[in-house]
Amino acid sequence: MPVAIRRTALVLLAAAVLFLSLLSWQPNRILPGVGQYAYQLLPAYLLAALAVIWLLSWRWQTAFIALLFAFPLLVYVASLQAPDNNRIGIGGAVWLLFALSMIFALQLPRAKLLVALLLFAWVGLLWGQPMLSLHLEFVQQQGAFWQELLMHLQLVVLSLAITIVISALLVLFTLNRWLNERLVFAILSFLQTIPSIALFGLLMVPLSLLSKAAPWLGVSGIGATPAVIALVAYSLLPMVRNALVGLRSVELAVLNAAQGMGMTPGQIFWQVRMPLAMPVIIEGVRITTVQAIGLVVVAALVGAGGMGRFVFQGLGQSAMELVLIGALPTVVMAILADVFFSWLAKKVRNDRAL
Repeated sequence: MPVAIRRTALVLLAAAVLFLSLLSWQPNRILPGVGQYAYQLLPAYLLAALAVIWLLSWRWQTAFIALLFAFPLLVYVASLQAPDNNRIGIGGAVWLLFALSMIFALQLPRAKLLVALLLFAWVGLLWGQPMLSLHLEFVQQQGAFWQELLMHLQLVVLSLAITIVISALLVLFTLNRWLNERLVFAILSFLQTIPSIALFGLLMVPLSLLSKAAPWLGVSGIGATPAVIALVAYSLLPMVRNALVGLRSVELAVLNAAQGMGMTPGQIFWQVRMPLAMPVIIEGVRITTVQAIGLVVVAALVGAGGMGRFVFQGLGQSAMELVLIGALPTVVMAILADVFFSWLAKKVRNDRAL
């Protein structure tokens, strides 16, 4: 691990302990909490021991890993000092420590397994303290949470499926056709310049008129219809671009060899170019999926549901825990999608190399 990164981590850790609250005591959901700092909640000898372990971890990875797993436990111990009937808010120091844990865990051997274990440790912290404000909000919103999570996933999957079909048609339309490619990318690039909120709003009027003119179509100006259309519009550019890059990255010698073996143009495309381009195409699917997961949050503004419902409801009520109930699962879904498609692209690339 580079020395500069270690020094930066020490500075951030010291800042978290000295200047950022670890937790906060809130008498209720509305009143602001009273910040509690690490040096107030944890004994001085324990903080000193943590600093020593951190310094030793520069040379011994075992001590460093122990320190990573100690953070959620220390926060849990600190939470036990909360006054009775007070909600426990999460301070900025906890989020900084969490970010540091994830970043440094990725630098160590078996990073994916370590990050997964750390996530379980932090989730155990959240659910191990019943008076934690975030936990209380989740319990109150539990029924709606699973419903909106399912809706979020449905919007992502539906928009991704439509994007893949349209992208395939656009790739066939533009491949080896320079003028068609310029036209398609001009349109797709223009769509990317439209702010997401504006695009959701612009779609409401024509879709409302269409629903009145043809009610049998089942579309409406609000809800899932404008959300899916907007998501597809934003997803086409990275998908089409990656597919074309992947198909054109196949070496000419390989294509000539396939042609020399007597393969037809269709066989060359499906049996040679597509398999070799698949890792790059999967990268386009990864980018599109992660982007769609985040954009679905904004779709809640047009009544499409999803985790954005909690985000905007929390902003309207100045309830940050409610915002986090919508934001944190969205981040987790995006990370899981990124990890899965990165693994899939790597696996396909390795299989092709064999």
